[in-house]
Amino acid sequence: MRLGFKEEFGRIKDEAEKIEGNGLEIINHFSNFKIKDKAGDFIGTRMGRPEKAKLRKLTGSPNVLFPIGEQGGRFRSLNEAVKVGYIRADFPIYFCENCNKETIYKICENCNKETKRMNFCMDC
Repeated sequence: MRLGFKEEFGRIKDEAEKIEGNGLEIINHFSNFKIKDKAGDFIGTRMGRPEKAKLRKLTGSPNVLFPIGEQGGRFRSLNEAVKVGYIRADFPIYFCENCNKETIYKICENCNKETKRMNFCMDC
């Protein structure tokens, strides 16, 4: 039986609290591949003089790991999205011709073969 969003998030949260380290180490614990901290969190530049580029401060702390969308509120908070109970985001749709299954990944999670990107017309 597949867990709902809140139950799955609660399970991951409980497991993450047991892990010591910073956020990147926690993400690497759950990830299938290693994510390295190369540049930290840098959002935006000053376009007029890139040699004088500085970090731009945004209202709130934007979450750069997950596409929260409007459900995260004006601060794009993952905790607020959990309270709503769902997340609506735009993902590309891929189709695995081997499994006849739609997915959001370039590689099928069932057969590990490359999938084909699907394009949709909103008018049709």
